[in-house]
Amino acid sequence: KVICFVTDINGLKDDNADLLNEEIHFFRRLNLFIVHNQSMEAWLLGQHPGAKTAMIEFFDFPVKPHSGERRKSHAIAFAGYLVKSRFLSALHVLSAIDFHIYGPRDSMVFSEQKNVLYHGVSMPYELPKSIEGSFGLVWDGDSIDGLEGAFGAYNAYISPHKLSLYLLAGLPVIAHVHSGAAALIRKYKIGFTVNSLSEIHSTISKMTEEEYQDMRRNGQLLAARIATGDCLRSAFHQLGV
Repeated sequence: KVICFVTDINGLKDDNADLLNEEIHFFRRLNLFIVHNQSMEAWLLGQHPGAKTAMIEFFDFPVKPHSGERRKSHAIAFAGYLVKSRFLSALHVLSAIDFHIYGPRDSMVFSEQKNVLYHGVSMPYELPKSIEGSFGLVWDGDSIDGLEGAFGAYNAYISPHKLSLYLLAGLPVIAHVHSGAAALIRKYKIGFTVNSLSEIHSTISKMTEEEYQDMRRNGQLLAARIATGDCLRSAFHQLGV
């Protein structure tokens, strides 16, 4: 059997119609697919109604989950390829939140934002035990007020690798209400969703420590699956492999 594991749809990511048409033509030659989540599944079935799909939900990440304690605070971690995340330049507007940033920054300057601490580049397998903060942020694009720009729009279809990273690090997750990760956050009760980053402070302030720890415990159950390859294994089983 040939299974197409859809890790990226570059035509959507790059807002390139010609490339997207090529990818759709390729997809229609196949029957079995592993996709990220419900949003990506709905998109694929819209292009290829005869496809049989399974959802991985979270990318596997074979590293030992963080076992230390974390407490609720207004400290947020964000990790990734920072150059494409233009919203990061506006974090100073959210002065009541402290941001811990990880990844290659190119020419982006964080020193001018007093509520941003840039930690540089770390090896992916070291990050779960060293990343700082109380929550992990899944966000992308040009604006703190929504999923704007090509990369922001693409966030509506994917379960980013950083989602698994945060769970392995013992961090509840924050994402846009219309992101691909949003349904997973609601399903597994591992964080909360917002329309704008400006809603984060009040949402955390209203949250009890007990509610925060419940999210962490739910995330730890998923982290055990992520660390052992169970997400991909489950997807194979759904396809009868």
